[in-house]
Amino acid sequence: MPKGKNRGGGGGFGGIVISALILAVLGGLIFAVAKANNINNAGALIDWARTTSAATKDCMQPDIKFWTCFNGIGDGSSAPDGEGSDGSSGGDAGSGSEGGSEGTPGQGGSEPGADTPAAPAPDAELQKLAALKVGEPQEVDYDRGQWKHWIGDRCNDIRQQVLREQAVSFKLDAEGCRVSSGEWLDPYTGETFTDPSKLDIDHVYALGAAAKNGGNGWDAAKKQEFANDKSHLLAVSASANRSKSDRNPAEWWPENEAYSCDFATKYVDVAAKYELQFSEADVKVLEKGLKTCG
Repeated sequence: MPKGKNRGGGGGFGGIVISALILAVLGGLIFAVAKANNINNAGALIDWARTTSAATKDCMQPDIKFWTCFNGIGDGSSAPDGEGSDGSSGGDAGSGSEGGSEGTPGQGGSEPGADTPAAPAPDAELQKLAALKVGEPQEVDYDRGQWKHWIGDRCNDIRQQVLREQAVSFKLDAEGCRVSSGEWLDPYTGETFTDPSKLDIDHVYALGAAAKNGGNGWDAAKKQEFANDKSHLLAVSASANRSKSDRNPAEWWPENEAYSCDFATKYVDVAAKYELQFSEADVKVLEKGLKTCG
């Protein structure tokens, strides 16, 4: 009898076992990605893949450290802060891809400057800043996964709401569901964007910064509340958002100086609301920003 006649059978069984293990691992990874990004159907998967591809391309820029930027891809939020293009994209409401400029914010229309607050009173904001705790950021075991953000269904999660509410105008996709195009003014750079996949939703007070400045011990409900609080969420360019990452004001400030007052005001207001602290260096630059409010 020829030697090795039965080797094929043993090898075949081993191959089946290995293949099964590989499929199980891949299945687990796919499930984890789907759960983390609220992917519930094929359409959502396609949206996520498109956004991740666009975000990866945005990271390939000379002024951005790719490994830092890449941390934020796919979770919409910003690099380590996550403010990246978490979920992606973006008519009259309910009219598919037509129109979009006549409705009300959040309902398929637009209202230029919908996110622009009335000019704050500098003295009141300065007093609010002075009342906040001052301290250096703490070293904490920050887990971005604990700060569940962009809650809601596929057509109306927080990212989609911000895209609609802060657009000058926008159109929905053929399903009349997600924002597919429009016009947005990035307050950080002063640039205008028409493709929502080029935008991230930024937490003005970054999630990572909040964890280091008093928020790491919050329970899951409060972390989720903070992560989805639209009072400090902005639709901004992906590159600016990822450059900002989870830096505090002393480390990063918008290049668009005209936004200094509003940026400082949002920072102070959200810090006061959630009792977060600032470093002494942060206080100095925030004071300077608030003093630009006229």
